[in-house]
Parts: sequence; structure tokens; C-alpha cells
Amino acid sequence: MFGLLVVSSAFGGPNAGGVIILHQNDALVYTDGVSFCGQAGLNVCDNAATRADTDEIVVLHALAAFPGDAHPRLAGIAFGVHYDEAQIRFVDWGMCGDFELSESGWPASDSGTAVTWGEAQTNHLTQFYWIAAYSYLGNPAQVVLRGHPQGGGNFADDDIPSNLDVIADYGAFGFYMDGELPCPVPQPGTTTLALVPSEITVYQPCGSSFGIDLHVNDVYSLAAFEI
Repeated sequence: MFGLLVVSSAFGGPNAGGVIILHQNDALVYTDGVSFCGQAGLNVCDNAATRADTDEIVVLHALAAFPGDAHPRLAGIAFGVHYDEAQIRFVDWGMCGDFELSESGWPASDSGTAVTWGEAQTNHLTQFYWIAAYSYLGNPAQVVLRGHPQGGGNFADDDIPSNLDVIADYGAFGFYMDGELPCPVPQPGTTTLALVPSEITVYQPCGSSFGIDLHVNDVYSLAAFEI
């Protein structure tokens, strides 16, 4: 006879485990005055293109990527960017949400911005920004996503008040060098514990023994408790 205990653990909000990445759709040609939201042409994080060996202007799509078993509800994101301003120049940029609150000087290196939506975004890949950039000197260099200088990198959901989930990792795009592509991994979910055997023998100092029947009477979810 086997005892079976199922425990469902829920740590973090609906955007837990999400990452942000940079990707180039090489079918696009930069044009002044055009928004490049919704033109990433990417369906799977693993297929993102994170390198360009060119001195032409490249459109970089910034996307939030969530684990396949997640149910994201993305209503806001705070993030920053880092790059060598002597090597890489930004010529244009734009948000892909409904509202943006940027630091003074954005998008200078190591500055930050925040983007929000009036309605939660539920896709596993959601574009939140685009940047048109080029290699100024033709040397190897990266554009690296990072946390916001004020408060770090976070996702917010559409609850009131919002639940914040820390951005799990950050991607980078490389000019004349490889970028970095940290695709999300599944988050801890249901854990099954098999209790074998269901009868435990306890030995007494006098040498006698007796059996104890072990039964699972109920199943509890850790989500029901405040931890």
C-alpha cells in the first residue's frame, strides 16, 4: 500500500521566471518615422537572432519571454540598457505599450525607462520596445539589457496594487560578436511525494515493536498559505 501526497507550490506572481531579450528581424530595413512594434517576426525565444556583422542601422526588438508553462499577465515593465557609447550609436527608438516614463537622458547607457499597458499582455513573447542602432567604429560591442537604475528590473501584473516579479535574466545583442540569449526555463510547480511504505515499524528499547498505519487524509496547496 502506498501513501501519495501532492503539494502545489506557487511562488511569485504570474510573470515569475520571465526574461527580456533583444532580437533582430533581418527582413526589416530601418526607415525614419516608422514604428517597429509588432514586427519582430519571432515566435520562439530560442530562434532569436542576437548578432549582426554590419555597419548598417539595425532594428533591435526588445521582448519579454515567459516559460511555456506560465500564464503571464504583463501590465508593466521597468528596465534599463547598457552599451559603450563610443562604439554603438542609437538613432531612433520607441515603446510598444500605452505609456512610458523614462529617466532624463534615456536611452543613454545605464539609464532606464518603464512601459505600461492598459490591458494585460498574455502572450509568452511580448514586444515592449524597439531600438535602431549601428556600430560606429566596426569593433565588437554589445547592447545589453539590464535592470532599471532605480529599483531594478521588474514585471508588473494587472492586479491593484500590482504584483511585481523580478526579471529573471537579461539578453544582449552583439555587433561583430555574439550576443546573449537567456531563454526562460519552467518554474517549480507541482511536486509529488510518494510515501513508502504506508506502515512504519517503531522499535522500543525493550525489544518489542508495534505497527503504525500512515495515511494521507488531505492535500494542501502552499498557495493557500502566506510564506
